[in-house]
Amino acid sequence: MTVEADLLALTRLWRGDVDWATALRSGDLVLHGEPQACRALPRWLKLTSLAQTPRPTRRDAVLV
Repeated sequence: MTVEADLLALTRLWRGDVDWATALRSGDLVLHGEPQACRALPRWLKLTSLAQTPRPTRRDAVLV
């Protein structure tokens, strides 16, 4: 299998900023290879444990 994406797209995916379906639909992430391997990739490439950490919103940043 080959994953075609830039570093920003992979980072956003890993951080949980975007989900797999959205990344694939947008074309930011393109998978080439056996369909079974492409379906399995989200199980192999897990989110960072920090993905669940709330991040400040733009509104929060303005208030600081």
